[in-house]
Amino acid sequence: MRTALRALVGTVVVGALVATVAYRSRASDHDDYSSGANEPATDLADVFAFMKPSPLADGGPSVSDRLVLMMTVHPRATKSSEFDAYGDYVFVIQGAAEPPAIGVDKTIDVTLGCRFQAKTDGGQQPYVCSSNGFFFAGETNVVSGVEDGPLRVYAGLRADPTVGAAGTVVGAVDAGLLPDAGTNDFASTNVLAIVAEVDVNRVVFGDASRRTLAIAATTGAFK
Repeated sequence: MRTALRALVGTVVVGALVATVAYRSRASDHDDYSSGANEPATDLADVFAFMKPSPLADGGPSVSDRLVLMMTVHPRATKSSEFDAYGDYVFVIQGAAEPPAIGVDKTIDVTLGCRFQAKTDGGQQPYVCSSNGFFFAGETNVVSGVEDGPLRVYAGLRADPTVGAAGTVVGAVDAGLLPDAGTNDFASTNVLAIVAEVDVNRVVFGDASRRTLAIAATTGAFK
């Protein structure tokens, strides 16, 4: 088996959008499949987690009780790129210990997993995602599902949300300097994205005020 791992550790709290800190394992770097480290379809690039904004009557922003989870794979994807029909794409939602404690609250441990089939004659990949007894079925590159349902998922080709200038940063660090903004190496590239919207009250833990952390992983059989 091959495994790529990203972990997003922080807090996701209804009523406030709290900054998070991301860290990544050696097994998963943006673009590492080009050197043979991973298969592109399971090369995990980035992970995002936040509470879905909900507009107020006066037009101002609020925060709902719907958790948005996103993972991107297959850096530099094209229209012909596919998710791995032999792989698993998984989010793990766990509780974060309340301050001043540090660590995991083991009373919250929910998995959201997605599996894909091969492309149909129409060029789409059917997929099924499940979490805590709830299921969502869809096809890639198609927006579907009920907006206020317990679980809603989009999977397909999207512009790469990463902003970075790897060459500029590496050159500056080697020279002992602070890097400037540089250019965005990913400005014109695409990825395959899985975006899940979860009703935390129904699917996760029944209390949207709890703090959580999210981990994303991909696995697949060597071919």
